[in-house]
Amino acid sequence: MNEQFEKLVSLIECLPALNSARAYSELNSILSTYSSVLYDVSNYSDEYKRTASLHFPELSTIRENIQLSLEDTSKEEKAQAFERARNELKTNIHALASLIKPREEFAAVS
Repeated sequence: MNEQFEKLVSLIECLPALNSARAYSELNSILSTYSSVLYDVSNYSDEYKRTASLHFPELSTIRENIQLSLEDTSKEEKAQAFERARNELKTNIHALASLIKPREEFAAVS
C-alpha cells in the first residue's frame, strides 16, 4: 500500500490550475491515475473495499464537472466547473490517502 500512498501524494502535488488547455489533459490524467489507485485499494482487502466503495460515485461527479468546464461558453462558468472538479478530486485523493495511512503519517507529508 506504500506505493499507492506515494502515488496519491504525488497526484496532490500535480493538480493543475486552469491556465491552459493542457490543464484539462493533466486533470484527466490525474483522475485516471487516481481511479487506478482506487481500484487497487478496493481490491486489497474487504475492509478497504467497503471504505473505498464510497469514493466511486464521486468519479462521475468529477468527470461531469470536467465536461461542463469544456462545454460551457462562459469563461467564468468554465473556471468554476474546473475548480469544482479539481477540488473534488483533491478532496477524494486526500480521503483515500488518509485511509491508507494513519492521519498522523499523512499529515507529515502533505
